[in-house]
Amino acid sequence: MLYFFYGTDTDKARAKARGLVEALRKKKPDAEVFSMDSDNFSEAKFEEFIGGQGLFERKFIVYGNRIFENQEAKVFVMEKLKEIAVSENIFILLEGPV
Repeated sequence: MLYFFYGTDTDKARAKARGLVEALRKKKPDAEVFSMDSDNFSEAKFEEFIGGQGLFERKFIVYGNRIFENQEAKVFVMEKLKEIAVSENIFILLEGPV
């Protein structure tokens, strides 16, 4: 599952994305939450999130904060959109204006 937040009002988009993360944490308290940004993005780790599952809860919650600022990350994620969309895990991507 994929949620994508973007726009020129970055504060509002960030608040909505964080609100969704918090709502999902309350709904699934045993789900593991992972955060990535453009500096700590890892293709291998992201690939693991697409297909992996948590130990106790079946889903991961992956919060990507402006990872598209890293051009390699952007290309990688764009190539994996179909896999992300059908993944059992939840991806929340926050980006700035495009």
